[in-house]
Amino acid sequence: MNLEEKLDIVEAAVEYMDMTSNFERVKLQCLHYNRMGKEMFLYTFKILVNLGDVCELNANLGNCILSTPAIATSLFQEVIFQMIQLLSLLQEDVTLSQICVILRLTSLPSIPQLYEVEHANQLSMFFNKTVFVHLTGIILGVTATSKYTQSTRYTCYDEECEGQTGYHFIRVHMPGASEEQTIRSDFKCTFCWKPLKEVKTCRTLADRVIAEVVPNTVFRHQNSSLYKFREQAIPIYIRGDLTKDVEIGGCYDIIGLLQKTQQAENDVIAIEANNMKKINIMEMCPAIRSAGLPDVIYKLYQDRKNSPWSFVLSLAFFFGGNVSPCGTYLKLKMSLLLSLMSLPPTHKVKFPFRPLHVLAIGQDTSILNQLMSYAQCFSNRTCVYTSVNHLAGKVSKDKYASSQYFVEGGPLLYGKNGVCHLGDMCRFKKSICEQIQTTLSNGKVTIDIASKYTGGLPQKMEQELGCLVWAYTDPVTDKKPQHFDDIFMGCETGNMAKPLLDVFSLLQFVDSGDSITREEVAVRCADQHLLSCLKMDTSGQTQSSEPPISDQDFKQFLWLAYAGQPTTSPEADSLINKYYVASRKARSSSSCVPSIPVTALQTICSLAIGHTKLSLRSVVTEEDALMAIKLYEESLTARFGYSVLSVQPSPHIPVSQTTDFLGCQNDRQMKEFYKTLVCFCTAQSCVEE
Repeated sequence: MNLEEKLDIVEAAVEYMDMTSNFERVKLQCLHYNRMGKEMFLYTFKILVNLGDVCELNANLGNCILSTPAIATSLFQEVIFQMIQLLSLLQEDVTLSQICVILRLTSLPSIPQLYEVEHANQLSMFFNKTVFVHLTGIILGVTATSKYTQSTRYTCYDEECEGQTGYHFIRVHMPGASEEQTIRSDFKCTFCWKPLKEVKTCRTLADRVIAEVVPNTVFRHQNSSLYKFREQAIPIYIRGDLTKDVEIGGCYDIIGLLQKTQQAENDVIAIEANNMKKINIMEMCPAIRSAGLPDVIYKLYQDRKNSPWSFVLSLAFFFGGNVSPCGTYLKLKMSLLLSLMSLPPTHKVKFPFRPLHVLAIGQDTSILNQLMSYAQCFSNRTCVYTSVNHLAGKVSKDKYASSQYFVEGGPLLYGKNGVCHLGDMCRFKKSICEQIQTTLSNGKVTIDIASKYTGGLPQKMEQELGCLVWAYTDPVTDKKPQHFDDIFMGCETGNMAKPLLDVFSLLQFVDSGDSITREEVAVRCADQHLLSCLKMDTSGQTQSSEPPISDQDFKQFLWLAYAGQPTTSPEADSLINKYYVASRKARSSSSCVPSIPVTALQTICSLAIGHTKLSLRSVVTEEDALMAIKLYEESLTARFGYSVLSVQPSPHIPVSQTTDFLGCQNDRQMKEFYKTLVCFCTAQSCVEE
């Protein structure tokens, strides 16, 4: 680079810093250093760089940052040093070596073929190059936090040399450099060319972790027949302040510099993170959200808008029609839709909130598995637990030899912002069931770290449970069924203990209800399965007719519904609280009828919020609260065999009674249920404590 080119780039750097308020950031940082009131040997300044804007302003400057980041950093260092000198922002004796500049890239130019990494095998294209790349991925595991030398000071051995005093020789970690490359003993004094020695008291340490990341598409398409290969994880070196927000299972936008590292006898391509940002769930599918409400669902909404309940019931009626006929497993399908609406909110809510974890109990576990597998595809991320995986995660020796241990996540962490499908609970050992119970009860995923890895006492690693948990079980496996001494008898719950059942938000007993309806459902499901087999062509693809609402329409609608931010109304809040208090009081007064779980209030609130979102309303109304209470009361009735509101479980819709469940007759029944509920709450409030 000749002098003229350098001046052109420096001018562009000054102009960019001025137009992006980076100069103001430098001034504020200098004020902070001055307020500290102590002498420092290094002053660090972080400069935010949008490379797209830089390239538009000056292509040479953009190319310099992309191709030679070390030279670009030194140019910005000179610019900031001159600014500090001219404006007297720091002490007069501050040298250029004491100014440390970190260029934080916020974006890369829109050239996907060059900078975008979608699979690990693409990194081989850049094996002998030093380039920035962009990766959107999910962290599968991380090493324990270790330390690295961020900066240190060197002085000359010769006491009479000018380099023996002052801050002329500051060594700062450069991206991609190892500890051996940062701390060396072969540096020479530029004044007398004698060896330099490190002043170890000036050494500054910072945190470092190594994370393994895979593209986020892995967890979106793992159920797709087109996605058969196993994705290789990419090592990401994360340093300094970027380590604060690292979580297993989190999805991140990562901009980093490619580097080659030595692992055993092999060269491994890794990425040194320059900047990384955790992605919000609502930022992941902008194309779907911007498309608007599908026409077929909009027409259904207009047709059902006179009823506060029919639209959501109709959605559940058509949902999963390819798995089981419309109307069958209605309440389970509705529960799964409401559960999808209960993913951790992206905004603060004023009412109790709890993710809806669903457990389906029924003998036809094949259909239950298919329904849950189908429904989870409408979430942002899907993760299935298998016997070869560790449920929460496991700890092993660090293969990168950088720390004490490496923590690999499990399905409960990988399913963050999505669904973790546990499958059949009957096949789980007692220890796994206890782990599930503890996790759902505390809302945290815990991984035990043995003392052999910590070098001292055992430790625990905890993360918030950020996913929905779905499972199913077969009740006939119960060898010692529990019966209550009452004329009513609840449904069997298999081998699952009461504490484990209580941690699930909603239990759906799909075999409850009258025997005639159950027989009809079995016949309808068998007929659909036989017809689908008969309509298969030689390629194995089903040639059945398209459902009234396609999967793409459902996906688009559910994303739009989830984005809603409803607020609660005083009427809905009052109704839910009155039901909760009255129901607890009524059930606790009878020794033969177990009380409802303490989490019932939060569960009903989440059900009401989910119903509001699916109804495309902005306020949680009494009608939403009423449907939530009825759905929860049906679950309690099926489980315990006793209802304080004379509710009868109806997991399916008989063909002959479709209008009773979806039309005006259902509205009349809901209004009658409302009167019964108000009378019940009033009666219980009059009972003496």
